Amino acid sequence: MSLSVEPGATGKIKTKTSAGFSADLKTQSADSHRFSISAERSVDVTYSYSPTFSEILRTNHTITPDMLSFAMDRAQLWQVPLGNVLVADGHMQCQNLYSDYSKSLQLPLVNFSSFGNSTGIETEKQLDYLMLNQLVLLHNGPVPVYASASLDLPQNPQSRHQSFPHGHCAAIITPRDHRAFFLTRYRKVLTARATMKLARWAPEFSARMRISQFQLLFLLLAITLLATLGVLWTDAVLFGSNLLFALWFSALIALRAAALAYAPVYERTNRNGRKPAFAEADLPVYSILVPLYRETTVLRQLSDALRALDYPAAKLDVKFLFEEDDRASLEAAKALSLPDNFEIIVVPHALPKTKPKALNLGLQFARGDYVVVYDAEDIPHPQQLLEALYAFRHGPEKLACIQARLNFYNPNDNWLTRQFTIEYSILYDLMLPLLIRLKIPIPLGGTSNHFNGLR
Repeated sequence: MSLSVEPGATGKIKTKTSAGFSADLKTQSADSHRFSISAERSVDVTYSYSPTFSEILRTNHTITPDMLSFAMDRAQLWQVPLGNVLVADGHMQCQNLYSDYSKSLQLPLVNFSSFGNSTGIETEKQLDYLMLNQLVLLHNGPVPVYASASLDLPQNPQSRHQSFPHGHCAAIITPRDHRAFFLTRYRKVLTARATMKLARWAPEFSARMRISQFQLLFLLLAITLLATLGVLWTDAVLFGSNLLFALWFSALIALRAAALAYAPVYERTNRNGRKPAFAEADLPVYSILVPLYRETTVLRQLSDALRALDYPAAKLDVKFLFEEDDRASLEAAKALSLPDNFEIIVVPHALPKTKPKALNLGLQFARGDYVVVYDAEDIPHPQQLLEALYAFRHGPEKLACIQARLNFYNPNDNWLTRQFTIEYSILYDLMLPLLIRLKIPIPLGGTSNHFNGLR
């Protein structure tokens, strides 16, 4: 493979591989590129010198030397690309950062409007590979040609070529254009997977069929039998029903009494709120999915809470999921001027229009080894991600999900909030610890659920 290009130059950039494939990337300006695909024999072209990413950033007047030095120290401490730190800290916008990044790699920065009809993804496995690795397929031939949104590509062209053993990276694309490409070109595929994949993959876990034929038959037979017995032996059926209900409620009372007695034992065996000790370099990328619908009033509270999390900002993959018809919330989120690691994903309109569908769509873009689901009104504890990670790494090998404790932050506002607080306190502080002790499956709350093993 060989390449020759002057950073920021206009003209024609030709990349070639040893397999004889070439992609012509025609640059119209430093920030706008068009490309066409052709196949021809390979020729040798030498690489010209390119300044490093940090050298280019030093000439960028939007970031001070102190900011750059601080970001470089953080990138080394956290073991993440420098660009991720600059974006997460809000020092640079993605578009400007990727423009400098592409110059350091001697690759053109292409945008979504440049793609034309030159892509062709043939299988869902190929689609998953591209989305997971932040790639866009520019040409699907014997040697696939990609545009990459990764900020971790080697600057050395030969090393970069070796990092793509089954293809060739010929251009750079921003994460925003990467998402726009898939949400536009593969809108129907991604939406269908968000609504129907579970029903196809594991129909027994899907609510698409709410009651099976066997369950319906059993229910009809039970109702028929009970009605018949009620007509023939009315007093006996009423006595038996009352006895069953009494036993049921007595069992619930006994369970709650046991939970009350067990609560102090559970608290003593906890780590008393000590901060889990992790080397920041060892912390994984954590994806945060937040489905939102008509939540303009709490967006700032939510974003402030997420930015206050005790976790390296460059290792947070935050995704706000907005419904397509909720323009007010979408505009309110844009008005917050959040750093670009807070990604906005617009969920295509399709029925059923539900929170699970939005989460399923966002999950297809998640980059983290772990993922957590929050609601719009949540204010997670700053150390919640570290606590969840500690629990995953010190829990059973098959531990797949952790439910964080939930409660109301305004118990003293009025009578209703006090009742909600009592209900949540009984469930999360008393009942669930006992169910865990008895090894009984626990119900999930629908928010603050942490999941393991996504990658």
